[in-house]
Amino acid sequence: MAAVPVTEILRWPDEDRQRLRLELKRLFREAFVRMPMGELQDWVGDYFTAPARGLQRHALLLANDADQLAATTLFDCGPLEGGGKTLQGIYIVDRAVAPAYQGCGLGRAMAAEILVQFQPDILMTTCTQSASLHSWIRVVRQAFAGTFEAFPHWEQEALQPLPPTLFELAVGAFRRLYLGVAGGAMEQVDRAVASLSPLLVRKGVYGKRYDSLPWAQRGRKDVLALALGARPGDGILVVVLRRELRAGHHE
Repeated sequence: MAAVPVTEILRWPDEDRQRLRLELKRLFREAFVRMPMGELQDWVGDYFTAPARGLQRHALLLANDADQLAATTLFDCGPLEGGGKTLQGIYIVDRAVAPAYQGCGLGRAMAAEILVQFQPDILMTTCTQSASLHSWIRVVRQAFAGTFEAFPHWEQEALQPLPPTLFELAVGAFRRLYLGVAGGAMEQVDRAVASLSPLLVRKGVYGKRYDSLPWAQRGRKDVLALALGARPGDGILVVVLRRELRAGHHE
């Protein structure tokens, strides 16, 4: 499993780029059955868009035995300033797993690959359903507990949000990294930052996307999402931090 730079995808032969475009459309339609066509086209287009200035954009593309796209993650990475240091940051632009492979660990495998291969100081992703939210938290706590921490999480029957001393760092990193998603449009970045709640819930980030309740696990309400105040249409900004960063920001 290796990440492909989007700048490399843009140099692929026309036939290969068109095939990837069709595979992405199929995958997104299957994974997000109620996603509006305009949003789907934007997601596909992101794979063929050069990264914002100062950032790099990469795609993980996982195919099955029939050479069909089974899962993908698109992400931006680059340097940012935080705590008087230059840090390596990553923002997950999107992630999708075909329904036939959901529950097989492909999402966690892609997350682990990104953390191992790119060794970020801070990684951020906006989760819009419980499966994605808990997948990110689980991979960090099970495979990288000595290196990273994921916020928010649920521990000892209580919500563990991002510590207040790290809030400014997280918002600054989000502002820098979201510039790639916004295509360099600072007005869009400002709106995204303004939509963040103190618990890093992004209100109203999408309309329709799923054919089931997004914040539920096995038919029950997701206690973590409930504690954060997330509703259908909201996103939860998950922040994965290298442990040394928290140690450097005393509470």
